[in-house]
Amino acid sequence: MEKQMLEMMKKMMGSISELQTEMSKMNGRVNELQSEMTNRFEGFESGMTNRFEGFESGMTNRFEGFESKMTNHFEGFESEMTNRFEHIESEMSNRFEQVESNMENRFEQVDSRLDSIDEKLNGIGLQFEEVAKARIAFEATVSKDIRYLKHKTVQIEKDVFLLNPDQ
Repeated sequence: MEKQMLEMMKKMMGSISELQTEMSKMNGRVNELQSEMTNRFEGFESGMTNRFEGFESGMTNRFEGFESKMTNHFEGFESEMTNRFEHIESEMSNRFEQVESNMENRFEQVDSRLDSIDEKLNGIGLQFEEVAKARIAFEATVSKDIRYLKHKTVQIEKDVFLLNPDQ
């Protein structure tokens, strides 16, 4: 029974270790995605900033009348980029929420498994207590029976001696 309990504990520890490994991998993946998105956004932002500044100064010098049209165009582009980034941000937020939800579900499953193991171990402990009480009661009964048998044996020896005193 102790071997079974040890095996159950080993399996449980293995499951917890696997869960921790999965969590570490997921954290690594999330960090990689976050780093990749940050790098892409920073590169895109610096590249676009440089292009816009050069384009704006050239256009200002050459086409002052065209400036208002380009400003409108860039405002539309900025709005579109803002919408795209907001979409990406909401998508990433949804994915992070899914990961968090999955991790909460897994933790709840592990907690319920640990609770069931705890209940089983408590049940086994109660059984050991009952066996110990039964053993103590049995020892007390056997002790009384042995005293009774000794008493009867002494009584029979006395009776036999009284019947046949010359022995």
